[in-house]
Amino acid sequence: MYLNMHAAHSEPETSDEISIGHMYEYGESVPQDYATALHWYQLAANTRDTVAEAGVQRVEQRLSSSSQLRGSDR
Repeated sequence: MYLNMHAAHSEPETSDEISIGHMYEYGESVPQDYATALHWYQLAANTRDTVAEAGVQRVEQRLSSSSQLRGSDR
């Protein structure tokens, strides 16, 4: 019984996924990495969490802006 309960809770909760996404988005205790932040926000957004969906939109916009900036340097 314990093993089944443990397996059911092996995936991070939505709030944990959002927290990890936030850490990577803002570089809190980890290197700032928008692609990794997006990954975690997308996992949480799969549950239709509005905070996670806002994180996805925000990070996608940042990634788009940073790639446009790099393109203008060429």
